[in-house]
Parts: sequence; C-alpha cells; structure tokens
Amino acid sequence: MMHRTQRAMLLVLLLLGATARAETGSGTAIGFHEIEAHYHATSPLARMGELRLDGARADGDAANQWSNPDLAYDHEHVGRLNEWQVTLAKDFARPLAQGAQRDGWAEHVRAAELRRDQDTRQQLAYLRAGYVRLRLLDRHLDRFASLADSLTHVSAMAAARHAEGEMSGLESRLLQLSALSIAADWRAARQRRHEHEAAWRADMGIPPDAGLELTTPVGYQPVSLEPVTAYLVRLDASPGVLADAAQVAALDHLADAARPRLVPGFSIYGGYKKIDDFDDGFVAGAALALPVFDRGGGTARKLEADRRIADHEAAIVRDRRAGEIDALVQSINTAGPALATLAAQFDDDGPAIDALLAAYRGGSLSLEGLLAAIQIEADALAGYHDQLVAHYENLFRLEALTGAAIVSLTP
Repeated sequence: MMHRTQRAMLLVLLLLGATARAETGSGTAIGFHEIEAHYHATSPLARMGELRLDGARADGDAANQWSNPDLAYDHEHVGRLNEWQVTLAKDFARPLAQGAQRDGWAEHVRAAELRRDQDTRQQLAYLRAGYVRLRLLDRHLDRFASLADSLTHVSAMAAARHAEGEMSGLESRLLQLSALSIAADWRAARQRRHEHEAAWRADMGIPPDAGLELTTPVGYQPVSLEPVTAYLVRLDASPGVLADAAQVAALDHLADAARPRLVPGFSIYGGYKKIDDFDDGFVAGAALALPVFDRGGGTARKLEADRRIADHEAAIVRDRRAGEIDALVQSINTAGPALATLAAQFDDDGPAIDALLAAYRGGSLSLEGLLAAIQIEADALAGYHDQLVAHYENLFRLEALTGAAIVSLTP
C-alpha cells in the first residue's frame, strides 16, 4: 500500500512539474501596460472597428454624391428636313435640403466614430480582464503544485510513524484520494487556462504557435473609488452616450431634409442643335418637379418616428448603464475588505502549511485532520481566485463605462 501511495504522489508531482517546464520558453513578452498598444497594432477586434467606420463613411459619401449628368443625342427627320441635337442634362433633387442631408450624414459618421471609441473601451476592458485571469490562473496552478508537494511530505512523515514502513489501509487510501483530488482540481484549472489563453490570443491577434509570456504579476490591490455621482458625470461624457445622441441628431437632420419643400427638384439641359446644312444654334431648357404625388411627407414621418425610437432607446441604455455603475461601485467597495483579508491569508500561505505539517509531525493533528485541512485550503484558494477575477472584471467594466483610470498594474 505504501508503494502505491508513493507512486500516486510521484505521478502528481511529475504531472505538475512537466507542465511547469513546458510553460517556460521565450516568445512575445507583453506587460499589462502594453495591452493597448498590441491591441491597436495586431488585434482583429480593432481592425473590425475600423472597417465598420469605413463602411459608415462610405454610406455618407454615397448619400451625398451628386448624380451624374445625362448626355443625349436626338435626330429627327420630317419630310425633307433633318434635325439633330446633342444636349447635356442634370437633375437636382431637393436642392433646398442638401445642407440638412449633409449635416445628417455627418452626424451619422460622427456616431460611428464614437461607437468605435466605445467599442475600443469595452474590448480593452475585456482583454485586460483576460490578462489578469491568465496571470491569476498561473498563481493558482503554482499553489496546486505547492499543495501536492505538501502531500508528499505528509506521505513521508506517515511512513516514518510505522516501524514496518507500512501505513494502514485507511491512511493509504486517504492519501491517494487527496492526491487524486488535488490532481483533478489542477487539471480543471489547467484546462480553463488553455481555453482562456486561446481566446485571448485570438482577440489580440497572436498566432497560436507563437511564444507568449505575460510579464506583469497580478494580485489583490486596494483601490479608492470616487462617489457614484462622479462616475455618472463621466458616463454622460462617454463615447457610448455621445454616439446615441449623435445618431438621434442625424435622424433629425435627415427628417428635416425629407420634409416637403417649395421646390422639390428641377433639371436643366443645354446643347447644340443643327437643321440640315443651312442653320444651327443652341438649345436650352429647364424642368421643375411638381409636388403632386410625392411631397416627401411619408419619408419625413418615418425618419421622425425613427428619431423618437432612437431617442427613447438611448435614454433606456443610459439609465441601464447608470444603474450598472451604481451596482459596480457597491460591489467593488463591498468586496475590497474581504479580498484584503483573503489576500493576507493566501499571498504567503507557506507558514500556514508548515504549521499544519508541524502539528501532524508532533502528533497533535491526525492524518485525517491534516488532509481535511489541506482540502479546505485548496477549496478556499479556488474561491479566492474566483472572487479576485470577478473583482478585476468589475473594475475594468467600470473603466469602460466611465473612462476613469482605476487599475494600475506595474511590471
């Protein structure tokens, strides 16, 4: 039984150690403060934002583009007379509304630019949270290796207690199950890290086969937040809120351009005319569109309805973001003291493990009690990790909504 337990311990240590060695190596080194530069340089998310903005600009250019003139040739044969002419014609649709239409599309492009800026904030918050998650998972995996090492010490001490070098069946089974439990938790954490790193690489534009080293250490850091009212002021100046307002203004200008006008449109033409070989001259004319059937009222009403809908939706989104900011501030402030306490316990938990081993060595703690304490340590460590990840996600989300610089992680 002793040999089986030792093999289980050895397997766990080899598994953790082999992966730790696989993680070492050279490659792209990225510090937390370098995320934004890499995002703008290589991220497909940033490229997609620029492409969407290019599309909005192209829509505006197409809508404001003048129509092409018409070149016409006419030939008429009546009796013994032949007449022919070449003319150039140009239509001018809604000439008195061109200014409002240009203003509308300018606001539309401005709204697209602001949405691009807000999307950039949100994507950077997501990437920063991903960086922190990966670094915290690294710490989490290191702690699992430390716990596995503690189990090895337990196995050696348990064996030393028996003159024959054998443990009872119960003690051996408890050690095996503890080792397997630690290994299973480690594999689950390892799989989560693989999945998160793959997604983070894709969003950052880093090839899967490229080396990657995240250089900034991450742990709990206390933060000092402003009052909620200060963040709400920042919210109203954020690109997201301004983009919604710009889109409402764009629809307002376009509705104004579509409203009935005294002169809905006209066309002019002119050219050269020749009658057989004895006479020639110039021809010119104009045509005025009569607002009999289509006066633009239907289009204007549709755009006005769209403006009211956009205005109402913007107010709803703004109120939701304000409520989210209030909830984030409360959550961050509430989590701070608890995380500070947990950080004091787990940032250096070596002495605690050493004290448990000493108690077992001295006989004041049974093997069952020691293994239970190690499992409690592992479960509490996992809970601390999850709470810390959620805490940072809340901080980065608050930054994205308000533009405030809250988190500062130094190499």
